[in-house]
Amino acid sequence: MPASLSDCPSVARLTSDCDASLDALREQETRAREGAKQLAEDIVASVAAKGGVWQPPETTGEVLVNAGGVVFPVSRRGLLMPLMRKRYISVLLMHFADGMPKDPSGHVYLEVSSAYFDAFLDALTLYETGR
Repeated sequence: MPASLSDCPSVARLTSDCDASLDALREQETRAREGAKQLAEDIVASVAAKGGVWQPPETTGEVLVNAGGVVFPVSRRGLLMPLMRKRYISVLLMHFADGMPKDPSGHVYLEVSSAYFDAFLDALTLYETGR
């Protein structure tokens, strides 16, 4: 009988197998982290190639939007809230505003009904204020 558990051949083999498995997992983690980092860089490059920015330069205040001839102040905070941040309008206004058409005053121009945009803005304001 072995003097201690560590002297037992089956325990030594099991410990060795566990060490090898742990080393393999660490290597896989390193490769996964490198792959995720490369993917993030590719996404940022893709957004930039289309005239957008990954991180909006401003996240506070308002962006002025000319919707159907009426200028509306749109809260950046509201556009970045969890329910809104991945919506098409939020992505356009927060990440691609510099590449969008502008009116003569420099406001982002959207070819949309001002009544429709006003209704959208009302819903955004209610969501932002929690009412």
